[in-house]
Parts: sequence; C-alpha cells; structure tokens
Amino acid sequence: MTNNSKTGTIEVPYASLGYKILGQGIPTILIGDTVMAPRVMPQAMLDHFKIAFLDSRIYAQGTTPEKGFSLQLLADDIEALRTHLGWDKVVVM
Repeated sequence: MTNNSKTGTIEVPYASLGYKILGQGIPTILIGDTVMAPRVMPQAMLDHFKIAFLDSRIYAQGTTPEKGFSLQLLADDIEALRTHLGWDKVVVM
C-alpha cells in the first residue's frame, strides 16, 4: 500500500494551485482537487501511477471570476505543474 505523499503549491497567473502526489509508477496529472480525488482513487491505480492531484482553478486561492477560465489556462496550469515537478512526459487525467 502506498501511503507516502508530497504536497505543495504552484503560483500561476491569477491563482495559487495546490497539488498532492501519491503513488508510484507512470507520472500522471489529474485535474480536480487535492482533497476528495485522492481519497477515492483506487489503490490499484496508485500502485501503477505516480499521480499529482492538481486543484483546478475552481478551488484555487486567488482565482477571480473576472479572469475567466479557458482550455488554454488549464493547459498552462498542467504545464506549470509538469515543469515544477521536473517530469518529462505525463499522462493527463
């Protein structure tokens, strides 16, 4: 059973996004939240994937509706976390 975890925050334009890493194996970024998603992730997934659960801007501190939301911002957030973690290639969920 995998019970080690790493948490942190990345600063992106207009937001601070939290992340939590669990598991081992293929680097994976899951966009959603760092609270509920890790709790419901099956252990079998964590045995094969090193998953970075990334808070979406819906949950992020500092996000304001005036700044909007777009697929480009989401892609930029994923890239910011990938770079921050030093991961070369990732699976995105």
